[in-house]
Amino acid sequence: MNEFAFTNHMMNIGETKGGIVDEEIRKKNPTVMVELGAYTGYSAREVADKESHYYSFEFSPVYAARVREIVDIAGLSDQVTVYEGPFSEQYDVLRGKQVDMYFIDHDKSVYLADLKLILSSGTLIPGSLVAADNVVMPGAPDYLKFIESSSQFSEVRHTVHIKRENMYFIDHDKKVYLQDLKLILDSETLISGSVVVADNVGLVPISGKNEYIEFIENNSQFSEVRHNVYMKREDTIVPDLSVATFLG
Repeated sequence: MNEFAFTNHMMNIGETKGGIVDEEIRKKNPTVMVELGAYTGYSAREVADKESHYYSFEFSPVYAARVREIVDIAGLSDQVTVYEGPFSEQYDVLRGKQVDMYFIDHDKSVYLADLKLILSSGTLIPGSLVAADNVVMPGAPDYLKFIESSSQFSEVRHTVHIKRENMYFIDHDKKVYLQDLKLILDSETLISGSVVVADNVGLVPISGKNEYIEFIENNSQFSEVRHNVYMKREDTIVPDLSVATFLG
């Protein structure tokens, strides 16, 4: 799964961090585990088994559907429950449960708010783990400050090598082009000169207007070249292939 995600430029925790989380899971052997931010369903598929239950909260309906599909293929539908929408609106479903481990990997701006919801839910017990990814890069400074100053937690922070990407190629569901571009930017894997190529940006409108192109054109971090492509079926020439160079 990691190799597939790396090859196809998908966002997931990755092999290095995944090894760290896997080791924590092996040591903790959680009966109940909760994930905030699913994206590809990688984490759910990797850690769920017949002896545990895994609750996954994913904001995007597109990604939630993807997670359910992967979980179903893996034969883990009885062990994994996927909730669609913000954690803040659904965390009450966990009340009354004892959660052995939380894994947070979603919108960094709500890490602290969601951690406080976790604390208020009464689901943590002595020894429960809260693992949070990307707390330094892109960063969740308010989350870190809270954890470091709270007597309720004892924190260990792991150092991980961040691989920079020279090129991304986007050619999937047009409705999430912009959302995924923002995830790429948040990942800080782009370096000056990195190229983001997006196919089919000219022919198919996104949500009634081309939000991806608007974002690229109005973003000083990119210099874009649009290539005209002849569409045989429509017998027309369309500026359909976007090549955006990241300027840093």
